Amino acid sequence: MLASMRSNVDDLKAAMIARARQLMPAVRQGTRKATIEFREDSVRRMGRGIYDRGIPLMIRGETRATGGRKRARKHPPAWVRTGNLRGSERMRVVSAVEGQVRNDADYAAARHDMPDIKTRGGGQFTWRHGDRTAHWRQDTIDAWKRDGRLSRIYNEAIMGLLKRTAVG
Repeated sequence: MLASMRSNVDDLKAAMIARARQLMPAVRQGTRKATIEFREDSVRRMGRGIYDRGIPLMIRGETRATGGRKRARKHPPAWVRTGNLRGSERMRVVSAVEGQVRNDADYAAARHDMPDIKTRGGGQFTWRHGDRTAHWRQDTIDAWKRDGRLSRIYNEAIMGLLKRTAVG
């Protein structure tokens, strides 16, 4: 007596073909999500390191004497905050596996690396912002590596694809 057996080879083949077609779009979706989240995290860290901090007052070392008393003068801020650095943080998805976050402000690299750069053009260079370090991009990279965030995002994208195209 022969038992009949049904095979799911054709179903499995169709599922694998569908998965193969959808793999790169799923990876691209993961890359887009990672790039957007990285930019947002980078801007948050920039805000904490730069924009959430107060601006010191410009002190010229002088007070005005009146009637034998010294009267403190009002001092203007040492600089004007424009928000240009934060507004210049850009992102783009280059390919299915590459996203870029960059800052278009002409002083972004110097501000990021401050105060690591001590001289410019062979001479002494003094930073107007003192020792206010804000290595926002490197801090973001380090945090993402430490937390495995990029791997999690790609894992979610691939697992989502596998669940959507499950045979069953």
